[in-house]
Amino acid sequence: MRNEIIAICLLIVALYGCDSKNIFTEVPDFNAQKNFAAASYIQGEYDTAAYVYGYLTDSAGYLAPMLKLNQASALYQAEDTAAARKQYEQLLDSQDSTIQSQAYNQLGIMALKTDKTEDRSLNLFKNALLTNPDNELARYNYEIIKMYADLISPDEPSDFAKELKEMSDKLVSEHRFGEAYRLMMQGLKMDVTVQQYMDYIQRLGDITEIEENQP
Repeated sequence: MRNEIIAICLLIVALYGCDSKNIFTEVPDFNAQKNFAAASYIQGEYDTAAYVYGYLTDSAGYLAPMLKLNQASALYQAEDTAAARKQYEQLLDSQDSTIQSQAYNQLGIMALKTDKTEDRSLNLFKNALLTNPDNELARYNYEIIKMYADLISPDEPSDFAKELKEMSDKLVSEHRFGEAYRLMMQGLKMDVTVQQYMDYIQRLGDITEIEENQP
């Protein structure tokens, strides 16, 4: 059912050209707008996704933290790191441990990639795990930073890693985002050079989370 919803939303994106200003008049239903934002994210229209998620947050009630997390992910992908960091930091006070943990993890990634501060990123990944021990991506990030002093310049991907990426790309082309994400996460445990695709894996994780949060 989720794939059908995403397919419909991709059609909406195609029809309205990812015009975030039109969506609120052309598609007035809250759930449809939320699905439009998810479809925009999947299509790589991060500015549009961030705008719509931000608009919806004010009227989302108990869904507001989840939408704010999605907005932060879209802002990060749109390379608006300052705005993304602000959103993630606000979510550190969330009562939802899963969302709070994901915010810590994302801040850890930003500390490592943007600020080049490994000690700070290690502490943030640790906080992500303390908040939610089931956060597998945060666990991997924490362990890899402890094992290696420099994650900024990882080894070139091995033949296994490249083959795994091709398999994942095939799943993505079939809109099987969750399976692709789990495949890459399993590969991380088997081959350290799979970390070369961490940006790709993080994006898959974002899309999988968005899909799983669909009503």
